[in-house]
Amino acid sequence: MSRLSEEERNIFDNAIYFPMLLTILDRDFKVAESAPFKLNQVYLNLIEHTMKKVQKDMRENKTTMYKRKWKLTKGENDGYFTEYNFYFNGYHEVHRYFNANLKNTTEKLLNYYFLHRHSDWSAGKLFKKVSIRSFRSVESFADSYCSLSCNNISKSVILSLLSCIGGFFNVEGYSC
Repeated sequence: MSRLSEEERNIFDNAIYFPMLLTILDRDFKVAESAPFKLNQVYLNLIEHTMKKVQKDMRENKTTMYKRKWKLTKGENDGYFTEYNFYFNGYHEVHRYFNANLKNTTEKLLNYYFLHRHSDWSAGKLFKKVSIRSFRSVESFADSYCSLSCNNISKSVILSLLSCIGGFFNVEGYSC
């Protein structure tokens, strides 16, 4: 049984997922730079703005951990599970995460940042909100984005962007 409250656990979870998000967004930015979009700068701005928001939230999360004198280290990865060591308040706990769940949660966080990037959520509330908000498919994500977007971007453009960037969206009929 863990000695961490739900809020404390969310802080450690954010410390795991924020660096993953930045890695994915950085790779996506490089792919988008060379992608054959007609309006390439729009997508680069979207990714760059999202990266800045993730970096801000990650900095707040790291500051919270530093003030509480908490530490997170990555342990072993056996291909199916990844271990993380949580050090807090004189205690040490080892938590194992299923790699597929890490990927799925990272995808939910990415959806959250693309759809709600103008919202101003604190790092503590972020993980809780994202775990509630998920999409059944890339199609539903594109529908939601197009309805929320103040730009006049079509659904097909969003779907083609998602199928090209990141590599983990599999959308039939949309490819670069």
